[in-house]
Amino acid sequence: MSAPIHGRMPRAHLDPIMSVDDALAVFRMQMSDPPTDETLVMLLDDQHCGSTLITVSGTRRDDQLVEVAEAMAIVAASLPHVASIVLARVMPQCCVDVEEIELWCQLDDVVDTAGLVLIDWLIIGPWGTVLPRALLGERSRWPADAA
Repeated sequence: MSAPIHGRMPRAHLDPIMSVDDALAVFRMQMSDPPTDETLVMLLDDQHCGSTLITVSGTRRDDQLVEVAEAMAIVAASLPHVASIVLARVMPQCCVDVEEIELWCQLDDVVDTAGLVLIDWLIIGPWGTVLPRALLGERSRWPADAA
């Protein structure tokens, strides 16, 4: 994994989160140690600078993930300058299945309904990181990939 922003962590409100590697670096700092079932949320402004990180523990079921996405989208939509959301689901004991991957569309709709963009959803586990968006053939929404 490449180091974001020339080897240092992106600074809130100053350094843009431009790629999945940037987001993953932040999420790895945010994750519980040892890893536990949790959902991590990153709120970004219209310049892709992070403003807020939220951790919701104990989110093991798919419906819990959708509820977290909905609640975070509602909150984020009321905050000035928040334009997008990045989600990460930490699953230290589970494997990813097809139903998980298909949640991308539901999560995207929930965030879109609040007037925001779901940049990405990462699933982090002992096997590595999975991007359901990519597995479904959806185009990347990261600025670094637009070039």
